[in-house]
Amino acid sequence: MLQFTGERITVKELDIETKPDYIVYDDAGYLPASSYARGLSSLLFFAPKVYNVHEFTYTVAPYCDLGKVVAFVGDEENVVRITDTLRYIEASLQLFTWKLPQGLEKKGGDVNITLFEGNKYGSVSLAFSILASLSKLKRNPRTERILEQLSDFSDLQPWLDSLGQGIDVSRYQVILSPIMEPASFHLRKAGLDVKTMANYNILINSLIIYNGSDMMSMRRVITMMSSKGVETKQILLDSDPLMAPSYLTIKMGA
Repeated sequence: MLQFTGERITVKELDIETKPDYIVYDDAGYLPASSYARGLSSLLFFAPKVYNVHEFTYTVAPYCDLGKVVAFVGDEENVVRITDTLRYIEASLQLFTWKLPQGLEKKGGDVNITLFEGNKYGSVSLAFSILASLSKLKRNPRTERILEQLSDFSDLQPWLDSLGQGIDVSRYQVILSPIMEPASFHLRKAGLDVKTMANYNILINSLIIYNGSDMMSMRRVITMMSSKGVETKQILLDSDPLMAPSYLTIKMGA
């Protein structure tokens, strides 16, 4: 168990589908859903379809043979939306959420609900638990390193504290690289001005956060902004790209 300012992060083994047909998420579930999708593709070499809950329920679910659906939703209205939709069309749903609307668990249907911690590190705990569970299914040097990191957090806080020392994050537009983007919801919730490669302002002083995997593309952004006289700071969070968005969420206290 990892302690941060009174909150806790736990890693648990999960009985989670290894070949889902669809992964569905809302903003609150974006981090664990992305960890799941990326983990399946890069560790188990399986690539399911991934949709936001609104697009899925309105444009996909009514028209497709869904097979197995795994959903990560935190908003209660979205929990009702996804469960009611899949029960109506008699599809299979594995749902990960933090709080159930009253009476939902009694409605029946092929819905398997797993409740996870509701504290602000709940999505990090879920993301880490997913990666640990998937890593145990295919042992190799990479998965062994992931499991080692998830079994011992003793050096994590000092390392995270060393990144970006002296930077007042509130003074900058925070631009997340594609690898780091799944942390965006939680960073915005912490009050930061968060942008991605799709919507950043090239003329605003910026803190650019990236991973070693997408370093080159982000350094081109840094060079371009600097050439226009814009102040840029940067944080390289150089860890396994599957872990990096969760580490960033922890670092920023989101």
